[in-house]
Amino acid sequence: MHEYMRRLLLAQERGLRELLSHPDLWITKVSHDNHCSIHNGKLCDCDPDIELKSETKTLSILRDGSVITS
Repeated sequence: MHEYMRRLLLAQERGLRELLSHPDLWITKVSHDNHCSIHNGKLCDCDPDIELKSETKTLSILRDGSVITS
């Protein structure tokens, strides 16, 4: 499983769905490290930055699945 998918699933278990429940449009941005295997068509093996953005909020998902709101 890709590292970013593992994190998104952990975040979902920690209540991410409730944070996304209002009717905003959310855009997900996953920024992989330059050395990540995903650039060679393999599974993500880096520590990517994961952000979900709406017009009013930005959420960052940490390695343990915690969600930070900014």
